[in-house]
Amino acid sequence: MFDIDDLKELEIIIKNIGEEIKSSKPRILKNKSIHDWQTYNDILIENSLIKSIQNAYKNVNIISEENYSENKLINDTFVIDPIDGTCNFADNIDIFGIQIAYFHNKTCIASFIYLPHKNEMYFAYKNKGCFLNGKQIFIDKAKKSNEGFLIISDYYDDIEIPMQKQFELVYNLQKHFLKTRHFGAACYDFSLLVKNSANAYVTYYHKIWDIAPGLLLVEEAGGIYENIKEDGFDYSNKGIIFTNNKENLEMIKNAYKKSISS
Repeated sequence: MFDIDDLKELEIIIKNIGEEIKSSKPRILKNKSIHDWQTYNDILIENSLIKSIQNAYKNVNIISEENYSENKLINDTFVIDPIDGTCNFADNIDIFGIQIAYFHNKTCIASFIYLPHKNEMYFAYKNKGCFLNGKQIFIDKAKKSNEGFLIISDYYDDIEIPMQKQFELVYNLQKHFLKTRHFGAACYDFSLLVKNSANAYVTYYHKIWDIAPGLLLVEEAGGIYENIKEDGFDYSNKGIIFTNNKENLEMIKNAYKKSISS
């Protein structure tokens, strides 16, 4: 298992490749779906990350969005999202980043989120804390819902929660929060929660590279999370609440129940 010192080299790798992304021109390759693009940049950046990681850390397994999405969590595994927020990147909106999670024996041990245009490096290590540019940060558990923002991920029409109900949930939650925001990049959404620029984040992203890096950040910063539909947590449930305290968590779950029953 790699410790914090072992992973310092990965932070340097991520920052260097982040500079590559900032200086590169978006080139759209194809539509991955009706609502998503894949760029040549995704492929090139992923290949650069994988090559650098495999040079620095021997005999590791890779799960990545573009080329190795079907691989399983075994032994030491790095889970990579080379450009999270691809559509933003492709449209020259500077809300995107690199996400990487490190798993040992199927447990997430460490994670990085790097926002190149903000020069913000978020790092978490299990039972060691959450850090922004080297300084430990904590989620404010006392902040009330009406004192902050609710962040919503992209909506999906291919998950267990019907899209109309996803919209209704936002409608039912609007009155409880100061504002609602939608940015289209999990990396940015998670960053806002762990630095107290948001109080809650409801996400329908359901791939491990979208969720795992930010989940560990939230956990180590003192936040809480549960699946929308039931108690506990499971990546495959396709609807997760992340928030700063139990009161907000229960309020969002109750709003979901109201949406479903209507």
